[in-house]
Amino acid sequence: MLEIACGRRPILSRASQSEMVLTDWVLQCWEKGDIMQVLDQKIVGQDYSEEQVELVLKLGLLCSHPVAAIRPNMSSVIQYLENVVQLPHNLLDIAKAREILHGGTESGVCPESCSVAPLIFTESFISHGR
Repeated sequence: MLEIACGRRPILSRASQSEMVLTDWVLQCWEKGDIMQVLDQKIVGQDYSEEQVELVLKLGLLCSHPVAAIRPNMSSVIQYLENVVQLPHNLLDIAKAREILHGGTESGVCPESCSVAPLIFTESFISHGR
């Protein structure tokens, strides 16, 4: 979803540090209040609902979440897209969570002292797919 809406690959090795990882870039723009900045320029000139595009971007982040338990199943995705169910009000906090804490909290929010190991891809892997 994010790749289509943003018109780019998940990892751009030659991009700036802030734009290298698609999910990180979308999340940063959302935190700054400008999530529409990531929209593919080919879409910008077309007739589209900004509300629907924003939904796709936010849902794309949720579907890309590193914690499998947080990612929605396909029936939930369809319900979100058809506006049968609304996205959670705390979706930004959920999207920023990197791991579910065991013991004491179920919020999924990673405390300041938490760290996440970096994941490194080679360009040849990305350009050939899985």
